[in-house]
Amino acid sequence: MFGLKLLGKLLEEEKPEVDAQRCVRKFRRATCDRCLQDCPTQAIQLGSTPRLDESRCTGCGICANVCPTGAFVSPAVERLASSIETNGGRLHCSRVEGGPSRGIEVPCLGILSEGMLIAAIARRRILSLDVSHCHKCQLTSARAIIDRTVARANSVLNALGSRKTIILDDTAREPQMMEQQRSRRDFLNYVRGQALKVAVESVDEMLDETLYFTQGPPTSTDKISFKHALLQHQMAALMANPRDDLQQSRIPLGRPLPPDKCEFCGICAAACPSGALKIQETAGAWELRLDTWRCLDCQACADICPTNGLHYGNSRELFRMVAGQYTTIVHADKITCTACGRKFASPNGEDLCPSCKKGSGIDDFFSLGPSKQSRALSLASKGKEQ
Repeated sequence: MFGLKLLGKLLEEEKPEVDAQRCVRKFRRATCDRCLQDCPTQAIQLGSTPRLDESRCTGCGICANVCPTGAFVSPAVERLASSIETNGGRLHCSRVEGGPSRGIEVPCLGILSEGMLIAAIARRRILSLDVSHCHKCQLTSARAIIDRTVARANSVLNALGSRKTIILDDTAREPQMMEQQRSRRDFLNYVRGQALKVAVESVDEMLDETLYFTQGPPTSTDKISFKHALLQHQMAALMANPRDDLQQSRIPLGRPLPPDKCEFCGICAAACPSGALKIQETAGAWELRLDTWRCLDCQACADICPTNGLHYGNSRELFRMVAGQYTTIVHADKITCTACGRKFASPNGEDLCPSCKKGSGIDDFFSLGPSKQSRALSLASKGKEQ
């Protein structure tokens, strides 16, 4: 169990790094500020990208949990997830005085994502998390994040047809029991501190021997965050033999919905950080498709839609996500522009391409015949008035 204690110490001391390229704030209209809202020590500042104030950061790992795109990167979080898969359930916060001596110690229960919680409950019927100390912890906002993550994890388990459940234990520990454990805990902390001095130089080797007994979950890629890959990995494992009744189940992850107004500009697909939105061409049409499992629930597509027509739902189909199926968001027939003769996508059935409609197709205007020139000018004028 020393390796698990050491892991908790490392997690507490290792602070995340910011990968600005993963953050959707690089898009001017993006509104995501989950890291800022949920950081319990106000260690994050937001501009076009997030910045971490290391003097305020406690290494709790909450930012890595709440960020949908993986902009907060910490190898320690991946080691924690692998340890949970290998060693199973018992999780407890390192900030609890007189806490249990067995199990995996984490810097804050707020670091645990839905995928980690589902991995922790894989070998048991009930997973209990001790949150009795949260009301007096300096990380005051952590409890709300724990509640939210546990609720979402239970919703996923329920959608998968699992009878497993995660509960939050608010029962305060008896003062007498805490006092009895205090001297023993102080002694163990001293021993651990002395052992750390010897072990720190070979920590990577020790972790390999102590924690990695089985193959861990998939790692993050250039577009998919580790948190999302882990959740999909756990869901696929639980849904190895899907039943017909699960195909209608939904999980509490948002996704873009078919827009009520679309000019098929493709900006949402170009900006999607995970490549979940793609434009596919067929013989007679173009389609905007959503790869359901790759969607990170970041809402960037809805934020930057120039027509404000792309809406966002609060759930998605479980079976489509696990099976890797796509959903057609917009279908646009190929139409020949009546003014310039070019093929264009027309999701609303219009017969004038956006270039001619906005009066910006001047390069092609002089190649048109007199009748087409007149029609293009007339329709462009109406487009401007609208």
